[in-house]
Amino acid sequence: MKTPPKGLSPRRKPGPTATVNGETLDPGFRRDDVNGAHWMKHPLAALNLALLLAGCAALPAIDPSALPATPVAFKETDVRWTQAAPADAQPRGEWWKVFADPLLDGLVERASSDNGNVQIAAARLAQARALVRSAQA
Repeated sequence: MKTPPKGLSPRRKPGPTATVNGETLDPGFRRDDVNGAHWMKHPLAALNLALLLAGCAALPAIDPSALPATPVAFKETDVRWTQAAPADAQPRGEWWKVFADPLLDGLVERASSDNGNVQIAAARLAQARALVRSAQA
């Protein structure tokens, strides 16, 4: 019995012997591997491999001096540009009223009145904020 051609995958369980071109192959190799059809069972695997390898291709180095200059209108030196101040401490109020949706108003009201866990969490948050204010004083 001859050894199988290069590139054949071994089987887990021995199977019947295969004869290819008059050569009897070892039972530890699959017949479809001999014919080269094993990869055809998963045609997307070859496409995925090609896409993966194409994504790993190296790009040529870019010379920064060859790039066009940034227009003045896009620079942060514009007088209309201002840094936004954080507004986390400001009260939020009833922000959902902006949508003018009575169904949303009803859902928010029902959720706030029927949910004791949220009320308890809000009370604990107010207590923690009061403790922080007293510690900072």
